[in-house]
Amino acid sequence: MPTFFVDNDLDAPDFVEPLLDAGFDLQLNREHFGHKTSDEEWIATVASNGWFAFTHDRKIARRRAQRELVLNVGLGLFIVRGKATHAVMGANVAATYPKIIEVAETHPRPFIASVTRPDRVGEIVGRVNVLWPKDP
Repeated sequence: MPTFFVDNDLDAPDFVEPLLDAGFDLQLNREHFGHKTSDEEWIATVASNGWFAFTHDRKIARRRAQRELVLNVGLGLFIVRGKATHAVMGANVAATYPKIIEVAETHPRPFIASVTRPDRVGEIVGRVNVLWPKDP
């Protein structure tokens, strides 16, 4: 069972509780770092522990230095996308559990993937798309 770190952006009960109920093995930012810990510090530490990570900071994939850090330290990073409450994001990630676990267990690290909410009427489960590394 892979372990997932929840960064400071998402470390709130409304996000965390649905994930725990779905069966995720979680490590929380507040258990390991202070509120103002840099992305660079937690990314390196999480990767060295062999964990995957959830963040809501989509800029990590856009900022070249942070993206390269994620890839260089071997992290599997899931960016939870969308403007929504922690409760809505948590419910989506929990519903998307099978797809997230599939990527975590089958896609070689390092990678940066997005977790998006359903965008079709009646669709319950979101999508998981690997953004980096880009296919050649």
